[in-house]
Amino acid sequence: PEEAAQIFVETGENAAVQERFSVQLECKIRTAVAYQACGKTAQAQECLTFALRRARPEGYVRLFLEAGPVLIPLLREAAERGVE
Repeated sequence: PEEAAQIFVETGENAAVQERFSVQLECKIRTAVAYQACGKTAQAQECLTFALRRARPEGYVRLFLEAGPVLIPLLREAAERGVE
């Protein structure tokens, strides 16, 4: 999972430079899931918070749904912290 997280971080950074917003968000979500699998909850929440805050104004929902049930605990924790 740590290697996957690093790959997603790098891919997300490249997507940001190329202004590929949806790819950047997808990478942040996948990075959050990978960090969670490594037990790096703080980093996972940081990535998810970024994705949630950037996705909301644009109405992105599908990327979160496509991540599947593994994202549910992170989303619950974000909701408990008041992240919108």
